[in-house]
Amino acid sequence: MNLLVAYDISDDACRLRISSTLSRHGLRVQRSVFDLETRLDIDRFRELIEGAQRGSGAPYDSVLIQPLCDRCQSNRLVIGHDAGSALAEPFWII
Repeated sequence: MNLLVAYDISDDACRLRISSTLSRHGLRVQRSVFDLETRLDIDRFRELIEGAQRGSGAPYDSVLIQPLCDRCQSNRLVIGHDAGSALAEPFWII
């Protein structure tokens, strides 16, 4: 199962902190949307949540964390460039 995390943060520093935290744990699929695998250990998941909470201090800021089951993930539809498909392709590290 994956998590879809989307955020709307007005403060630049907070937004950068959340983006950096999420980048360490998942794949950016849009500017403020990440796809995270739930195979994170509890300490990393706690770090992710705490990072999101620290960044959402303004009254209209928000962070959405939506679980996606395997079936939902396999039925997703992308129109345009699919940032998530890059990891599905075989590649070589030289």
